[in-house]
Amino acid sequence: MKKELVDVCIKHQEEIAQTAKQLMNEAQQMANDYGAPKDRYDSFRTKQERMAAMYSKQFDNAQESLRTLMLIDPEKKSDCVEFGSYVTTDRQKMFISVSIGQLTCGEETFYAISVKVPVYAVMKGKRVGETFTFNGVTQKILNII
Repeated sequence: MKKELVDVCIKHQEEIAQTAKQLMNEAQQMANDYGAPKDRYDSFRTKQERMAAMYSKQFDNAQESLRTLMLIDPEKKSDCVEFGSYVTTDRQKMFISVSIGQLTCGEETFYAISVKVPVYAVMKGKRVGETFTFNGVTQKILNII
């Protein structure tokens, strides 16, 4: 199950990286094709270069997320909530990996969250049967993989 979760997350991040790279290249190409600014009020090239820089940052973030996902050992069984855990509570399912948000793996809907988000700080180290409260909502941990 965890291998499939990692694969879904990797595929999602690869799509983000590919899209960002394509948009970055297109914006830079448009700036290059346009040439030098025609006068001091001509901001088209500057706008395209800023867009290329923005997409470059998105590409770099996606690449960093991919590197982080590669650190997860899908064979490792977790007995407490930690990086790489798949946590099922009485309210939701969370994969502790990188911040992606809601994803689907087969029939399962889960949230891929980072170790940097506040909800992880509250449930870090908890075990099956324990509860945690975040934003006034108490959840019981039913399973950890």
